[in-house]
Amino acid sequence: MSTGVDGVLAGYTMLQPKAGWDYTQAILKDPSKEFMLRYAALRAVRFFWDSRPDVINKAKLVDGVCELLDQYEIADLAIEDLRKWGRWEVSDRILELQNKKSHDIPIIRRAILRFALSCPDKKATAFVDQYRKRDPEMVKDTEELLKLETGKTS
Repeated sequence: MSTGVDGVLAGYTMLQPKAGWDYTQAILKDPSKEFMLRYAALRAVRFFWDSRPDVINKAKLVDGVCELLDQYEIADLAIEDLRKWGRWEVSDRILELQNKKSHDIPIIRRAILRFALSCPDKKATAFVDQYRKRDPEMVKDTEELLKLETGKTS
């Protein structure tokens, strides 16, 4: 269900970039805000990333998405966006999430693994190697899904 709030946030930011972005980022930062509001803010960020990077620079958009990483109920979406965008500079922060008890749930573990499998960073490779020792089937399945997603076959 779409509320249209993402469009309102995007419109506000396009009309008043500083004030609109500050407001959107405040929503992203606040885990007490309703999930759907934070998700709408994430959708607005995605809009700027995909369609209007001239309004808010990509570094600020990455920072905004990173605000969601510590929020377990939406972290998987943030991790997946950062993976798709190839934002490997945040790999340390994402890999550290594996140690948070709040993030020890299958969907977040899978998102972290997908990020690590895609990331060229040495720490990500080491993470995958360790994960493969614990759960080789999960790594194999995730690798297959990533191959399907990118259209690459062995």
